[in-house]
Amino acid sequence: MRRLHFVLWPLVLTLSFCLFNPRLYSQEHKLLAMKPLGEEAFQVLREFFQYDKDMPLDARIIATDDTPDYIREKIVFNGAQDSRVPGYLALPKKDVPPYPCVLLLHGTVPAAKEVFWDQRLAYGDTLIRKSLLQAGFAVLTLDAQYLGERTMLTDYVNGSMMIFRRHWKYKGMDLLVQTAVDHRRALDYLATRSEIDTSRIGALGYSGGGMTAIYLTAVDRRVKVLIPCVTALNIYGSLVPEILALWHYVRAFGDRPVLFMMSRHDPFYSVEQTEQFFSLVKGSSKQLLFFDIDGHRLPPEHAPKAVEWFQKHLRK
Repeated sequence: MRRLHFVLWPLVLTLSFCLFNPRLYSQEHKLLAMKPLGEEAFQVLREFFQYDKDMPLDARIIATDDTPDYIREKIVFNGAQDSRVPGYLALPKKDVPPYPCVLLLHGTVPAAKEVFWDQRLAYGDTLIRKSLLQAGFAVLTLDAQYLGERTMLTDYVNGSMMIFRRHWKYKGMDLLVQTAVDHRRALDYLATRSEIDTSRIGALGYSGGGMTAIYLTAVDRRVKVLIPCVTALNIYGSLVPEILALWHYVRAFGDRPVLFMMSRHDPFYSVEQTEQFFSLVKGSSKQLLFFDIDGHRLPPEHAPKAVEWFQKHLRK
């Protein structure tokens, strides 16, 4: 499978240049066209997110924290590129197992799995994690490729420097793709845990984590419910290859419930772009919520909205 990736990388980069050469289109045209690739080309893209399912997970619980409301385990397992992927799996003490589980995917500028656990960190936001656990959901958070405990893979250059200053486009692409694949491996791990109901898996991601959650949902049917939050729609070209444009992937959602939660005044997308993108989602259970807030963030009231969506669609 690793050999297949070596073949696909040049192919996809060539497709990206030929189909989306920035010299051929103005930025406005590219953003508003949002024309998905044909089915054959899309199937090539899907191969990017495949992995060797026979590769052992070698999963291990490193530490356990027992709190009044939940038990949190620090876990580690083998990712798709022979790297160890660290994460936290939290099991609520409310209700009885097996629990539905929500994957929380952090952003990239800068961030790590700890942002869901420590409010003191930059971009720290523990509210969504607390709300889900209180509602009886298990929660899984991983470090994305090159971020958190995995910055050793870029000689400890953080995501903000890597993407926005050094413009390491290849690593930006690898970050998104491999993080999605690592979450597929995480789903394999959850299937080994009797406390988790793997027929009730949801995903919620912020910013770059929202992008990754979209790719993950598109290529893995085990994700039943999706919530992308403040998900960047206009970074393709200079920062991320346009072959990863999200509108190529929404076709694979089928009828799975999708809730978009976006800021009305965000530099990474406009209301018009978001509405056009949302129109590409063909399922019957979809909703778009705008919060009247400035910047690349959401207000606290987004958390109960997310929990309500998961309760509605994962508690069946």
